[in-house]
Amino acid sequence: IPRYDPESESWALNYLEKELEQYFQWMGLHTGHKMTKESLQKAIHLGNLIRTDMAELDSYLAMTKVPIASLEYYLIQMMMGDYAQDPEGLHNLLRQLLNEINLRVDQNKSAPDTSASPVRVYIIGDETQELRVYNAIEDYGGVLVGCDFRLPLYYGLIDENASPLESLAPWIWHMPSNLPTQERVRAELNSIKKRKPDAVIISSVVGSRCLPGAERLVRDLVKRELGVPVLSIETTLPRENVEKVDYQIRALLQTIGS
Repeated sequence: IPRYDPESESWALNYLEKELEQYFQWMGLHTGHKMTKESLQKAIHLGNLIRTDMAELDSYLAMTKVPIASLEYYLIQMMMGDYAQDPEGLHNLLRQLLNEINLRVDQNKSAPDTSASPVRVYIIGDETQELRVYNAIEDYGGVLVGCDFRLPLYYGLIDENASPLESLAPWIWHMPSNLPTQERVRAELNSIKKRKPDAVIISSVVGSRCLPGAERLVRDLVKRELGVPVLSIETTLPRENVEKVDYQIRALLQTIGS
């Protein structure tokens, strides 16, 4: 995928359309399943159903009383990576979940075990494997109001009216993960602002090239635009950074809540 650059839009999209065409041909040769305009249009439609579900779920996290727990929200985001296995089935499951969450909202209920006046936390950066991060947020009086780990999969809908390749190329090219770091953060700031966070956590994974080299730039951008405390954490494999991350999150939330 060509790196996002507004001045290169014409050739980049033309190149990406050709790459997609070759990719689908290669997939057909290796799987025996030929891609057609109709099958791609159907796939785009089903993907958009799930993107709409996720956007609705995110809207609940902007409420004063967040109706879903941190870890559960993260696990639902993870399912986005596998939706191609059975998109219709996942869409139906998400609708059941959203109906249940809507009932909680109607009853003015927060997620179970949530503090009465929680510190609202948004996470950006690398997808951590240390799941203790999510429980720690709630254990020390916080609530997760969003994370951007899978946002590139549903940051917007794919156009269903144009031809599939013409629709897919610009959508892929504009994915937040394909933008330069500064542009990526700026593109996400509006989404983050809607969640009204009291703090932002920048997650980095050892060895990743996603944010570490530009972490100070990201921290300064977030502080300037949102005016909230920013905590940087770094993790590796599960259970290897529990004590350090637990201490960092506890210190952040206790400082804000005091």
